[in-house]
Amino acid sequence: MVLLAVLSMASVVLLRGTETPRTVYNVSGMQTVNSAYAVETGDTIWRDDLSNMSQWHLAYQKNTVVQAEANGVLATNVTFSPQTEPQSVNLYRAVNISLDSNPVFSITVKVSPAIHYGVRLSGIDENNQTFNAWSESSNFQHRSGLGVHENLTLNAVTESFFANGIIPLVGSRITTIRFYLEATTGQSGQFSLDLSHLSVAKTDLTPFNANQQVSGTIQGIVLTLSIPESLRSSNQQFFDTFIGFYVSGNSHATYVLYYLRNLSVIARSYGYAASTTIGYNLAFLSPSLAVGFPTFIAFPNSTSIVLDVKSASLTAFRLDDVSIRFLQQSATPSTLSLSDPTLLLTYYFGFLFVVPTAIVILLSRVVRREATESRA
Repeated sequence: MVLLAVLSMASVVLLRGTETPRTVYNVSGMQTVNSAYAVETGDTIWRDDLSNMSQWHLAYQKNTVVQAEANGVLATNVTFSPQTEPQSVNLYRAVNISLDSNPVFSITVKVSPAIHYGVRLSGIDENNQTFNAWSESSNFQHRSGLGVHENLTLNAVTESFFANGIIPLVGSRITTIRFYLEATTGQSGQFSLDLSHLSVAKTDLTPFNANQQVSGTIQGIVLTLSIPESLRSSNQQFFDTFIGFYVSGNSHATYVLYYLRNLSVIARSYGYAASTTIGYNLAFLSPSLAVGFPTFIAFPNSTSIVLDVKSASLTAFRLDDVSIRFLQQSATPSTLSLSDPTLLLTYYFGFLFVVPTAIVILLSRVVRREATESRA
């Protein structure tokens, strides 16, 4: 009982502080959208029919046995012998693909299980400086072979941005495409890589009225936003976004939405699956989900909401509404200031004298009461 009384008395002595209320600002409605674009795969600008082996080159260690032939399918068979260090086989060729068309590489490949493989692009910019359009963290590196045909879609501008942290300069070109098989230390055996399709298409951005339905083979949607300058200042914090829209897609179509400021992902949604019949979806975008990046880049100097199709494609889209909320940054929590000696003295007096005195009085009353009850 004595302990509870002491705690009760101690709890009433608190350090003073202030908390500035946080104001919520909401930007909503169709007028928030400056422009809307559907992202679609455009015309094919290059294709390899995979029938001319002389256009391809091989690089590998001397203890590795490699056989390759091109007859509509570029078939590469590799035998790795046990080694005390990792081994690899590289299969590459020269290309000349301008990045100004935002090219997308379409690849169909079949790789043996239990081996890893990858695809790498490299090129030159307008100043003839070489650059890589691949990074170790990319989904196209160190992939596990599955033993089945895989369809890969690789956006060269996005991969270059991941690798170098900047958008490629105008006039930059991809000059080499490379496939590789890699064996870990001590790994040995026979493995294969069969390349059955390789082509490049440009990316088309088709403008549309956001509150009217757009149809096609849609790989993404870009909504550039009109955010007041006052809400883009440093003392405003993005909170969340709700976006309502009607959507349909091919079988197994899935997609994710991102809120981008320039090329920074501020918020992201959960993953969604599109129905083959058009239906309504209300998506929630939160900073707590802000991981990953869209597979394409459009309007890098804008604030935008990007719907990125992760598998298959959408067949229709129509925006219904969008709501973006911001919070005013909270003030720095106040602390006891040494510049106010009167306030400091008051706190010291309270902790050093008032609280101990109150505890002594309380304890004496308890002891006196218990003594009185024992005599009775």
